[in-house]
Amino acid sequence: MPEAASGDHDIEVGEDESTSNIWQDMLAASMSSSSKWATSITTSNLIVLGDRTNGKSSVLDKFKGRVNVSNASGYIMDYSYVNVTNKFNIDKEDVVSRMSVWQLDDALHVDLLARCIGNIDVNSIATTCLVVSLDLSRPWDVMDQLEKWLKAATEVSDRLSSSLSDEEKATLKKNVSKYVQTFQDYNPAATDTSTAANVDEETTAPAPATNEDAPEDESNSGGGNAEEADKVGEVAAQEDEASQEIPVDLSLPAKNLGMPVLIVGNKGDYFARGMESTGADKKFDFLTRRLRKVALDYGAALLLTSAVGEGTNIELLQDYINHRSLAFPFKHVAKPIGNFDDFGIHIPSGFDSTALIETGANTSGWSDETSMMEVFDIPASVLAQKRGARKVAPTVQAQTDDDFFRKIGGAMGASLPPPVEHSSASDMVEEGEPEFFDRGRARSSTFSSRKPPRPSIDVGAPPPPAGEKKKKKIKVGKFFKNLLK
Repeated sequence: MPEAASGDHDIEVGEDESTSNIWQDMLAASMSSSSKWATSITTSNLIVLGDRTNGKSSVLDKFKGRVNVSNASGYIMDYSYVNVTNKFNIDKEDVVSRMSVWQLDDALHVDLLARCIGNIDVNSIATTCLVVSLDLSRPWDVMDQLEKWLKAATEVSDRLSSSLSDEEKATLKKNVSKYVQTFQDYNPAATDTSTAANVDEETTAPAPATNEDAPEDESNSGGGNAEEADKVGEVAAQEDEASQEIPVDLSLPAKNLGMPVLIVGNKGDYFARGMESTGADKKFDFLTRRLRKVALDYGAALLLTSAVGEGTNIELLQDYINHRSLAFPFKHVAKPIGNFDDFGIHIPSGFDSTALIETGANTSGWSDETSMMEVFDIPASVLAQKRGARKVAPTVQAQTDDDFFRKIGGAMGASLPPPVEHSSASDMVEEGEPEFFDRGRARSSTFSSRKPPRPSIDVGAPPPPAGEKKKKKIKVGKFFKNLLK
């Protein structure tokens, strides 16, 4: 019995120790994975600039992995972040980057945005994207929006890179120029062909297995991954060497901010639901041409989106941001042409050119100098709102000298004679008045300074009623003398 009891006790102790070891192993594994995640995750920035209520928040709400910190509206600046995962690695769903999303609604507070982001180094700027957000439901002032926010984007770029050396700034701009000039549009047919060729090559001509290779393949499955990684590294190195051989023109794009710029038009569904179909295609084509020319100057990408329903170009926009910030693949074919019903165009940086923009004949009759207000009708409600917001200064009408002096004289209780026209200034001079005063009055007043004729006295006239004071008549000259005292 004692042995059995001791045996049972030993078994129980053994189970407790086994359970304890399992929990310790799980805890250690969890701590190890957490530390690896903390050390491997990268940071990136997305700066979104645009007017309030232009649709940028609705587009960002559809981003996968976005975490809205404040859930508040009405502020000039907002912060959220996106847990970015690599959608091309289906085996792992680990977060590879935490992308900070900064929204600014007021172009006058660029300094506030720069201070909130803080001092960032050249590597952080290299993983930062600038998005200029436009409200396409207001096409009559879309170019004014673009001009205002591109200016703000330039200020943001200057402030964020103010602590960098000239060499680091030149490197950032060179990277943008290199991307724009070496861009190649995605070709799914070529990708499928190359994939099929690789499959055929592997099936028809397999590599002969040797005795030395067999044990490694059977015993260690990681060897194949290492060899594959080496091959991928060699291909990437060859591509880097090939791209380095291409000369880079540092003058292109003409306006280089040193970081990727995206021009994003929100509420693109306005063209289908808010415009008359008559002439809508010409207006849409004119607007997109103007936007493409500005985007070409900045080396910027151009995308038109909508957050209605499942959204238009939302996933594509997020893929392109991850592509420029984190060097993810971008497997979308450019779409430079659309119409008012199929508005979802997207043009990556480096795809467009002046020749492509001018490919279609401009049959609208509008030029680049044509104002958008001449092309798009402004709703009456918007005009009324503008008139109501505009402060009209009251009209000030100057009084004549006669009216002015008569008003002052009436306020002082003096009775002034009626104005009389004179043929010359000398007729206005009265004896006994100062010469300097007469000359001044001769130039600026039409009052007669002569003594008025004495009224005839009626002896039989009744005296004035009691209590009524007799109005005092004074000379004009004496009145102004008293006024100047």
